[in-house]
Amino acid sequence: MEAIAYSIPALSESDTVELNPQEKSWIGNRALISAGTGLGELLLVWDKKQKKYHFSPSEGGNTNFSPANELEIELLQYYLQRVDYVGVEYLVSGSGIAKIYQFLKTKYQENLKVRQQLDQVQADEHPAIISH
Repeated sequence: MEAIAYSIPALSESDTVELNPQEKSWIGNRALISAGTGLGELLLVWDKKQKKYHFSPSEGGNTNFSPANELEIELLQYYLQRVDYVGVEYLVSGSGIAKIYQFLKTKYQENLKVRQQLDQVQADEHPAIISH
């Protein structure tokens, strides 16, 4: 995460995609969040005096999963029957994508679009197929 953070200030405008074009651009604190084998989170704190960013890695992925609607509550309950603790990283990661799919498969019982593809590949390939 820290290596990725060091590259952010060096990116040119053509290397980025603006998510909120209506917002005016400004220099200030930023956050880097990246889901992969886990959930990496890092703060980029702007130093006005030195005119550069300082990086502060965090363990934000270790926070509790906090459901915000009925479906997410069901997801939490489903996994609390299987594990003692459900953190954000448990669900927001490569393997977490497969966990969410497993929950949805049991909840909806219908033939989800990727079911046949998953049956034909190794489990470590499931997150890529599901997210695609």
